[in-house]
Amino acid sequence: NTIINGVGPASDPEGSDTVRRTIHGIDAQIVTNVAQHTGNGLEESELNAMMKQLWDCGSKNVDIMLVNGIQKRAISSLIMQGRGYYAEDSVLKNVVGVYESDFGIVRVLLCRWMPDDEILFLDSGRIKVLPVKGRAFHHKALASTGDYMMGQVVGEYVLEFRNENAHGKIHNLPV
Repeated sequence: NTIINGVGPASDPEGSDTVRRTIHGIDAQIVTNVAQHTGNGLEESELNAMMKQLWDCGSKNVDIMLVNGIQKRAISSLIMQGRGYYAEDSVLKNVVGVYESDFGIVRVLLCRWMPDDEILFLDSGRIKVLPVKGRAFHHKALASTGDYMMGQVVGEYVLEFRNENAHGKIHNLPV
């Protein structure tokens, strides 16, 4: 959830006694390639327009379209308009797992923490979650009494988000 929606503090980003350190999430970092939806429903032309916009900005490998359940169903419903089936078909599939446009092939990934009105277009090769030096997840033993042992799991990670122009989002979609 923090990786996608995290918002870093405006002051003391390194943290202090009163301000905890937080990750500035992917959604908050995408500011250049943001398309505002203005129509009634999601249209394929909007997906293509965003892919072209990212390609024009120099991105050549947008490979993930991150959506929540509402927008996943909207994308899947795009294929139902021109789809036929036969009477002997016993299964009707209405699922889009991969979207192919003139500007690349994108996996459509479902994420429950995505905002209801957004679709993120991401280049996974430019995003990493890395441990802060010396703070990878580890078990730290605490004081023990007799046979009673205590400990805690400690770890701190950071989001490495390269080339903000390589990513985009469509915002204000109907829910």
